[in-house]
Amino acid sequence: MIMTPGLRKFTLTVHVTSSVGTLGAVAGFLALAVAGLASEDSQIAPPIPRWS
Repeated sequence: MIMTPGLRKFTLTVHVTSSVGTLGAVAGFLALAVAGLASEDSQIAPPIPRWS
């Protein structure tokens, strides 16, 4: 598929923006998960449910 330079630039911009946004969301989630697991505060880290 041949794209014009303007369409190619737009497509690349959308791709990079969505990729960086997704990586940022994953990094933020992991940071909050680690903080919750490492915390002794019960408001931050609720008890882990037991499946028994």
